[in-house]
Amino acid sequence: HSALRAGLDGLSTGALPLPERGFELAADRLARFAAGTHGRFAADDDQLGMGKIEHNLAGLHFIRDRYVVAETLLRQAYRHYEAVNHRNGLTDIDNNLATVLAAQYKFDEVEALYERALARAEAGQVEVDLAMLECNMGCFALYQGRFEQALDYLERSRRRYAALQMRHESASADQEIADVLTHVRSSWGNSAGAVTVDEVKAVRDQTAGKVGAYTEAELNC
Repeated sequence: HSALRAGLDGLSTGALPLPERGFELAADRLARFAAGTHGRFAADDDQLGMGKIEHNLAGLHFIRDRYVVAETLLRQAYRHYEAVNHRNGLTDIDNNLATVLAAQYKFDEVEALYERALARAEAGQVEVDLAMLECNMGCFALYQGRFEQALDYLERSRRRYAALQMRHESASADQEIADVLTHVRSSWGNSAGAVTVDEVKAVRDQTAGKVGAYTEAELNC
C-alpha cells in the first residue's frame, strides 16, 4: 500500500488544483480513488491508509461547505490516526476539526482542540505547525472579541514565520494584526482611522528594545 499512501500524502499536502482550475474534477477523482481503496485498507486493517482517505475527503467536503459530513469524516480519521499514533496527522485533524466546528458555530470544543494541537506541536517542536496554529487561534480569539489574546497569538505566529523565513506568511500575520487594531479603533463609538501594515512594522521597529509592560504614562504620551 506504500504507493497508495504516497498518493494520499500528495493530496493532503495541497496537491489538489484550486477550484477555478478544475476542483470539481479533482474532487470526483479523489472520491473514486477513495471508494476503490478504502475497502482494501479496511480489509487489511490499515488504519493509516483509512485515516488519510477520510482526512482528504473531509477537506473536499469542507471546501464545498458540507460541514457536518466533514466533521464526521475528521472524527473517523482521528480514530484511525490515534490507533497508530500518527502524531502529525492528529495535530492536523485537531486543527481542521476546530475550523469545521467554528464554521458551524459550535464553539465549545474549538479552543480545546486548538490547545491540544498546540501542545502536540510543541512536544514535537514542529515550528511551522506552531505558527499555523497560533495564527488560527489568534483569528478565533479575534472572532470572539478577545483582542489582546488575538494580538498575542498573531504576533507569536508572525515571529515564528519570520524565523522560518516564510515571508509571505509573516506578512499575512502583520496584516491580521493591523486588521485587529483597526477593528478596535473603529468600534464601540471609536472613530480613529485604519492601521496599516507599514504602521505595525514601524511601531515594532521603534519598540524592539522595550522590556516589560508599558505604564499608563507611556501609553498616553
